[in-house]
Amino acid sequence: MIEILVSLIILSVGILGMLSLQMYSMQSSQSADARTQIVLTVNDLVEKMKADGQSGQTYCATAAGSPFVLWRTGLLNSVPAATAATIDCTGDPSITVTWTNNNSLMKASGPTTLNVALAL
Repeated sequence: MIEILVSLIILSVGILGMLSLQMYSMQSSQSADARTQIVLTVNDLVEKMKADGQSGQTYCATAAGSPFVLWRTGLLNSVPAATAATIDCTGDPSITVTWTNNNSLMKASGPTTLNVALAL
């Protein structure tokens, strides 16, 4: 009788471990998905800036309706985790995107930043 109880305890600990691993896997997948969407969106902007042919200066304007503001609005609307996007045009343009990882099980939770420096 005691052997059955011990085996049930061992089995339940194993099942809890598997559930924890599954949750961690799902949160890692969501984080990777957000990172992939952001990198692809930044790559799209970089390609547009390269095709512009004016060292990307057209994209440095931050007035309403400018190409960068339209791109940033599209990024923030399409990637729910994205919280901010900025462009710095002193010298070669630099694009910075910040997003939030809400993964309580991961040590890397909180704001994450991607900074892309361009040499146009």
